[in-house]
Amino acid sequence: DKNEHAATAAALSNAVKAARDGETWLPHAYRLLGGALKELGKKKEARTALEHYIKIAPPGETGVNDVRNMMRDL
Repeated sequence: DKNEHAATAAALSNAVKAARDGETWLPHAYRLLGGALKELGKKKEARTALEHYIKIAPPGETGVNDVRNMMRDL
């Protein structure tokens, strides 16, 4: 549902802006934000969020390859 994705994107956007560097939940928040933005058709913003996820994901994070695959559609 588009309204649900918009609400999710807004909440996550606020959360990542308020977060401190190194927060353990921050990479996951960027991944979720990228997915919500992608569903809304905001490809540029989704790519930016997903690229940031890849940049700050902990070493060995298994989701990085999934995100790279997701970004092929952007």
